[in-house]
Amino acid sequence: MSILYFLITKNLDVVLYENIEYNGNFQQIIRTLLSKIHPNLKYKIDYDKYKFHYLNEGNITYLCLTEILPEDLAFAFLEDIKKFYRKI
Repeated sequence: MSILYFLITKNLDVVLYENIEYNGNFQQIIRTLLSKIHPNLKYKIDYDKYKFHYLNEGNITYLCLTEILPEDLAFAFLEDIKKFYRKI
């Protein structure tokens, strides 16, 4: 029950921050998913036993990959990161 991968992008192609906790092909999958993200939306994508959660506002996307983490906690994490990011 943890966040395995976290990413902040600008305009869906400029990586502002990336954190990887486990090895895997997450980066390749994320790059494919980024092309499918809709603007100004909060959404979840199921992939095998993993779940990708993203929050997009304007040109900034906050995305995390989780394993068995309740959806509300994943989105709360993204909201907290968004608030922190806006302060800096």
